[in-house]
Amino acid sequence: MTTTRRKAVLFKLILAAMALCSAIPVTRASDASSLAALRERVSGFYSRIRANQWAHAEEFVLEESRERFRSQPRGTITSFEIVETTLEPDGNSAIVEVTFRVLIPSIVKQVDIPNRNRWRQRDGTWYYDPDNPPPQLADKFQEKLWSRLEKKLPSNVKFEKEEADVGVVPKGQKVTVKFPFTSLSAEALRIEKVYVPEDFMKDVTLVRDIKPRGKGEIIIEIDTSQLYKEFGQTIVVEFPEEMTRLTIKGQVYKASELAPQGKKN
Repeated sequence: MTTTRRKAVLFKLILAAMALCSAIPVTRASDASSLAALRERVSGFYSRIRANQWAHAEEFVLEESRERFRSQPRGTITSFEIVETTLEPDGNSAIVEVTFRVLIPSIVKQVDIPNRNRWRQRDGTWYYDPDNPPPQLADKFQEKLWSRLEKKLPSNVKFEKEEADVGVVPKGQKVTVKFPFTSLSAEALRIEKVYVPEDFMKDVTLVRDIKPRGKGEIIIEIDTSQLYKEFGQTIVVEFPEEMTRLTIKGQVYKASELAPQGKKN
């Protein structure tokens, strides 16, 4: 091969390598752009539902699913939060996790309700797909529970406590709650996810990979500025093969309502 020929081949190889390297971030940027567009559509959809503009909300639903959407129960959403958006392998559908704050007239109380739904992309636009919902958190919990029962497998995790009472707390004070546990597994164990209502709780767990038969702890931070009087909240911890429910409860009062000893007058 002549020197000129070798240089030409080398130049083509360099160009091919540059093209390959530049393709990787383009794909990631495309995914990020797609998820940003999805979040905007989801926000627009629930903003219209919150405003009771159901006819406008319907425009965000797949055309073939709009009849089903019209027949769904219609509650009163006072607020919502998009917790997570995850593209599915095909890139044209995604799972959206949302937390609704719903007013329940019978008890005159607002309740946070987690929900997972599926969205699909059509001609570059995201639409809500009510006909093909993904498994809900409760379904996932039951699936893992029954799987272990059928296989007669013991739990891999033992918590020192599954309920924590923070007592009486001044409104506005941040509270940290810890749930220590021991891994009973002979293999490494990973904390895959901790499901919390993100408007007033935050998962601040430090270590997620637990050594075989090692110790770990779930750490939750509570912002009490969003709470008042008695509260109780269930959180769910997901491990690879099981899920555990934990409960946090307490009482929150304004500082002016508390005696110097920290008790309600």
